[in-house]
Amino acid sequence: MIEQQQDQIKLLLIDDHKLFREGVKRILTMEHDFDVVAEGDDGGEAADLVARHRPDVVLMDINMPGVNGVEATKQLIERFPEIKVLILSIHDDETYVTHVLKTGLPATC
Repeated sequence: MIEQQQDQIKLLLIDDHKLFREGVKRILTMEHDFDVVAEGDDGGEAADLVARHRPDVVLMDINMPGVNGVEATKQLIERFPEIKVLILSIHDDETYVTHVLKTGLPATC
């Protein structure tokens, strides 16, 4: 196992598609600046994983069964105000972006 470098960005991946998570993880681990510290398949487990692994950034799918990415992000920001969350989506429908913005979550498009 490779020891984490001090300046690496610790990432948590939350997406219900295992193949997508594995692909993203493979790409990110090729970069020395990133360390994928954990992954999950449902927004409901995001807070526990953040508490356990203390990532710098969470890459969160917007649309998952169970707790979706928007709700999970709200919970994370309430419990861990310092956490940064990037919400991912394969959808090109502006409705998803509008929904995230209406929640009051910090956003960059």
